[in-house]
Amino acid sequence: MAPQRPHHPHRSESFSGRSGGWKADRHARRRLRGSLDAPVIGSDDERAPKGTEGRHIALEEPGYELIDELQSLRPLLDQLGERDRKILSLRFGEELTQSETGDRVGLSQMHVSRQLTRILATLHEGLLADRIAEDSTDVEGQ
Repeated sequence: MAPQRPHHPHRSESFSGRSGGWKADRHARRRLRGSLDAPVIGSDDERAPKGTEGRHIALEEPGYELIDELQSLRPLLDQLGERDRKILSLRFGEELTQSETGDRVGLSQMHVSRQLTRILATLHEGLLADRIAEDSTDVEGQ
């Protein structure tokens, strides 16, 4: 008697029509597990499992730098006045135009533009000062 396909509530039923579908799925998982657990071997080495050539353990993720900068930005935002935070929130959070932002806070589009330039310059200077302070701390710690 042929083995019955086990019931998996989260598995797609698309395998039911294929011959050996669940067996193929199990085989694919086993191959994947083997390639992820396999030691990294140079790309010129033919012993490297297929698909793992040139795989690196540590990669630089650009998202981490963004998170660091956002964490550095939080205290700088807290130092801004309520109106400045409102302007930033409307312009970049709600993605309103400068004119729409001005309508909400009672300013002209031109004045919103000037305020944004000033606010962003303040935040930029604060981030640069934080980065310089971090760099000097790193140098002293070495």
